[in-house]
Amino acid sequence: MIAFLIFIGSILVLVGLHELGHFLVARACGVEIIEFSIGIGPRLFSISGKETRYSLRPIPIGGYVRMAGEDRSEEEGE
Repeated sequence: MIAFLIFIGSILVLVGLHELGHFLVARACGVEIIEFSIGIGPRLFSISGKETRYSLRPIPIGGYVRMAGEDRSEEEGE
């Protein structure tokens, strides 16, 4: 059980660092960050900053940084 928890914790750290890289580069390039999320699935916890929502989700196998202009429906005017 301890090994499993260490594994999950390690995945969370790795995913967090990976997504932080996307976040920092996008921010440095002046891109608006809509959401920074670690994990996938329904939102367990979130907090909103000045421009960005930070969220934690239950399945720690991924994450994402949602940036302005990524949604194709925004480009098509839908």
